[in-house]
Amino acid sequence: QIKTGEGKTLITVMYLAARCKVLPRLHGCDKFRADVCTSTSALAEDAYKEAEKLQGLGVSRGLLTSGMTQEQKKCLYRTTQVIFGSFSDFCFDWIVNDNGGVKIREVD
Repeated sequence: QIKTGEGKTLITVMYLAARCKVLPRLHGCDKFRADVCTSTSALAEDAYKEAEKLQGLGVSRGLLTSGMTQEQKKCLYRTTQVIFGSFSDFCFDWIVNDNGGVKIREVD
């Protein structure tokens, strides 16, 4: 078990960077996408900031927040490889996408 301050976010970012670079080549797809779900919005924002290293590796990142419009969310899901957000934000989008008739999570 990894304790507070021992690098969970850094380990996650390094793992995602490797997956985003290697998997598309192995499977013949354009991009690998991943959601990083945290327990709170504050933790999601911290992880997003720490993941700035992904940009330098050519992996796009984004932050899902409750204040975003549906159009902003659609754009985020369509264009971003790694999305950081809280459990409640991802859950809300899943419910709207699957039961509300609004396709937020459709990707190219």
